[in-house]
Parts: sequence; structure tokens; C-alpha cells
Amino acid sequence: MTITRRPGGRTARTRAAVLAAVGAELLDHGVDGLTVDAVAERSGVHRATVYRRWRDVGGLLADALTAGREDDWRPPDLGSLTADLTAVNQDVVLHLTGERSLSRA
Repeated sequence: MTITRRPGGRTARTRAAVLAAVGAELLDHGVDGLTVDAVAERSGVHRATVYRRWRDVGGLLADALTAGREDDWRPPDLGSLTADLTAVNQDVVLHLTGERSLSRA
């Protein structure tokens, strides 16, 4: 018997809601203010589900970082290494200095 993982469904919706709540909590309260209970409340997911799946704040942060790898961002290809590196640098500066920067949080 082969078990296949469904790309959608309740599990995917739950993960998306929790990860969105993690991002919002990080923006509002930073890493030191991130709690499982606050994420559960903000996401609308029962706290027992959050504890069972992610166990603790470390699990939430690890999954949020993993989800970041799923982003489809690609480095620019502007035709020269200098132009490409300049564009990437500008992107990094923008994300680190933004008013509500998840990268900085």
C-alpha cells in the first residue's frame, strides 16, 4: 500500500493558517513575544492541534523557516554579476529595513 500526501485539504489549510499567524505574531511581538497560545488564538486553530503538530515555539519557527524555502523567489539575472549582486543587495536592504519586516523580526 502506497500512502500519498495530499497537497491540499484540512492539513494544508491548518498549516497555512498557523504559519500566517506565526508571521503576524513575529511582526507584532518579535521572537521573544512569540507563544504557541497566541499563534493558536490568532490562527483559529485549537491550541491542542498546534501543540501536537509543532510542540513548541521552536517547532513553529522551524516550520516557518522551512516554508520560506518553498517561496518561488529567484535571484535576478540582469546580464552581469555586478548588476545581479547589486539588485540582491538592494532587495536584502529593503527587507531588513522595512517598517514591518518579517526578516528583521
